[in-house]
Amino acid sequence: MFEFEYRAVDNNGVISTGLMNAVSDIDLEGRLSNIGYTLIEAKKKKDKKSVAFKFGRITRRNLISLTIYLHTAVSSGVPLLMAIEGFMTQLKDEKFKALLKSIAINIKDGDMFAEALRRYPDVFPNVYINLVEAGEMAGKLDETLANIISYLEGQEKIVESIRQATVYPAVVLSLVTALIIFIFSFVLPKFTAIFESTGVALPPSARFLIGVSAFFKNGWMFMIGGLIGVFFCSQFYPRAV
Repeated sequence: MFEFEYRAVDNNGVISTGLMNAVSDIDLEGRLSNIGYTLIEAKKKKDKKSVAFKFGRITRRNLISLTIYLHTAVSSGVPLLMAIEGFMTQLKDEKFKALLKSIAINIKDGDMFAEALRRYPDVFPNVYINLVEAGEMAGKLDETLANIISYLEGQEKIVESIRQATVYPAVVLSLVTALIIFIFSFVLPKFTAIFESTGVALPPSARFLIGVSAFFKNGWMFMIGGLIGVFFCSQFYPRAV
């Protein structure tokens, strides 16, 4: 059996993408047809263990919202698949909705919840998948989801505490940096003109400061370019959930 990436359309004309196991393209088409989807295109994956899909990693807040909803529904006796589909109806994030629709399709095809999540290791953290799997194996998914909520919310509080703790130092550092730039760009150049007019030999430390001042005055474009480069690099750096 192989793993396929597919695009399919349901009876309402809504296109879905996802992953599914099948013996062949024809088998895949039949499996999708059995759950109300018509295959548009399919591509066999070469490495089943390396699943780098297009959804991208979801935020911790979205993961918490999903888990809270599933826990509430499952604890009330609602089937997991119905709970996932119910959560999808509340979503405005089309990317997240497409991901959950793909997971729902795989569950309909016979996957356990953890198996469906494991198809997207670049989306869901391993600890989340492993906990869900343990809960399903023990028949206590509702209790496991409650524990996962506590774990994720604990992480969220830690991150928020770190963020708040770094705000004040960041503001102070920004003000100090702005003051230093102002001094070197506007104040020191005025003294430099005075020193040069007197013809007095300056000590090395003073010449160094004058050189730094000249760099700030003439090289501000390079500094701005460097800051922009650092900003864009930080945006592309992978973030953990």
